[in-house]
Amino acid sequence: NETHARRIIDFIKKNRDKVDTLVIHCYAGQSRSAAVGAFAMEYLGQDSSDFIQNHRPNPYILKLLREFNHAAA
Repeated sequence: NETHARRIIDFIKKNRDKVDTLVIHCYAGQSRSAAVGAFAMEYLGQDSSDFIQNHRPNPYILKLLREFNHAAA
């Protein structure tokens, strides 16, 4: 939801210059965490196309993060 999206974006933004590696995990550790990973890569200016192809992120979660980030900018 929007609250989770904001918390994810704020976390990435807050820690972008503090760490070299971001570990993302959710209960099942599959499509939702992959969506956050793909979004984090894009947010940090990296190409996520190979990551998306290999990890198949949840399209709804990825879309929500992208849209909410775009609307907040």
